[in-house]
Amino acid sequence: MIYYIYQHRKTDTNEIFYVGKGKSNRMNGLQGRNNYWKNTVAKHGFFAEKLFDKLDEELALLAEIEIIDIYKKRGIKLVNMTNGGEGTSGHSYIRSDETKRKLSESKKGIPGKFKPEHVTEEMRKAITESNKRRKGIATGIANFAGKSHSDEHKEYMRKKMIGRVFSPETLLKMSIAQKKRFNKNA
Repeated sequence: MIYYIYQHRKTDTNEIFYVGKGKSNRMNGLQGRNNYWKNTVAKHGFFAEKLFDKLDEELALLAEIEIIDIYKKRGIKLVNMTNGGEGTSGHSYIRSDETKRKLSESKKGIPGKFKPEHVTEEMRKAITESNKRRKGIATGIANFAGKSHSDEHKEYMRKKMIGRVFSPETLLKMSIAQKKRFNKNA
């Protein structure tokens, strides 16, 4: 696998606030971020920069540790929760057959969530009634179980969105959702 080292900067002050290791489009992703990162981005926005590219995972982990250490020594305040280098990338962590067996044994006899054999007739009726009340949400006609936002609240939400910076993936998802809504209403 090919990895890279990236950093995030605040859009308003250009200050570095995060260093990470990634592959694919991780540096622009919003998922899997700590609350300090989320609060910083909510307040300042962010943009990502690649520092090093085409690294193997071991070298990327070491480089992440080194860069975080250098930045901290320079007095740069980072929102990283650790000193870096301890993450895995999914494929690196493979459970042994023994671990899988133990996990399987520990779950036996524990009812799962919403398995058909555990849902009573009374529960089914309650779910049906709830879905009927929420029908407006699914059709896009109304929000929040038949209620729609007031014009004042819509204006408040519009103002809150001004200046937000979205990743390319999020913009694409928003565009697709808007097209679907438009086609339903047409």
